[in-house]
Amino acid sequence: MSGSVRTIAGAAVAAAVMMLATSAQAGFDVCNYSSDDITVAFGYREDGEWTSSGWWNIDQGECMTVYDKTLKEQYYYYYAEKVNSEGFWEGEYVFCAMDEAFVIVGDQNCKSRGYDAYGFRELDVGEKINDKIELTD
Repeated sequence: MSGSVRTIAGAAVAAAVMMLATSAQAGFDVCNYSSDDITVAFGYREDGEWTSSGWWNIDQGECMTVYDKTLKEQYYYYYAEKVNSEGFWEGEYVFCAMDEAFVIVGDQNCKSRGYDAYGFRELDVGEKINDKIELTD
């Protein structure tokens, strides 16, 4: 293989590795350092629409990606609760949710659309393309 072909092949491999590393880092993770397993819902704006999705069941001591896209907004939202004991991570920002797995577009009129209204906490991620939170007791 000639030197110029190796250089081009090497550059292509380096570019592919960089793309994989960037995409692997994109998104939002929740780590559960509480005393119980938790379940999590996540709120975000995509294509101008507020959307909520859930539930991610995260075992004690584990982390999980709840949003696997590059963070493009400054603010994201989450709601979490303990599975086997009392405990919530909630806030004042209302998103729609339901008991089963869901993706719900729109954060208005939850009850009239057949959903429950949950209070989510706000996260300011600044200009990061990825972030994580660690939930503790």
